Amino acid sequence: YAFAQSFVPTAAFVLPATLHFSGTAQRLPVVLVDDMAAPGDAYEVRARAFDGRLSLIAEQRFAYAGDASVPDQIGVLALEYEDLLRPPLLLRLELSKNGQSAFDTFYFFNFQAAQGCLFALPRTALRLTVSDGCARVANVGKRPAVGVCVERPGHADTFTAWENFFWLDPGEERRIRVDCTEGLRATALNAEPTKREG
Repeated sequence: YAFAQSFVPTAAFVLPATLHFSGTAQRLPVVLVDDMAAPGDAYEVRARAFDGRLSLIAEQRFAYAGDASVPDQIGVLALEYEDLLRPPLLLRLELSKNGQSAFDTFYFFNFQAAQGCLFALPRTALRLTVSDGCARVANVGKRPAVGVCVERPGHADTFTAWENFFWLDPGEERRIRVDCTEGLRATALNAEPTKREG
């Protein structure tokens, strides 16, 4: 799913020099590209960084109204030395185009600084329901849900979700088209597997 997301036509991403920079101040370039760009399109990228306690440590917004058909750096996310002392570093990017959500992704860095830190994140809880050929996953906990996946145990080789391995803020819900709604469960790096309700 991560590889599939990297080929979408409209995206925002960061370009770090390395995945491991614990304890070193960083300036992460934020890049925008849109293969479907048209004159007059307006973009905004919201970048948020979280530490290993899932506490928000930085947030910046970057507006852009140029030609996005060519990849362009639209800003720099600044992180201070003190921000990077509690691994891992988690980063969520949300891109809007002409006021509508167009792309959403997350990254994890500094995970080698403390072995197992990605699985020691503060816990949250998920709720999974299905309707109209779609799975609806909601984060009903008080912390972000990191790496949310909808799965069909025993059918990994045949089950397809049109989106997976994503981030959900507390109270946020996502509707995902799936090719089968039977026997589904939702899980995340910091949430126990939850079977569908109803």
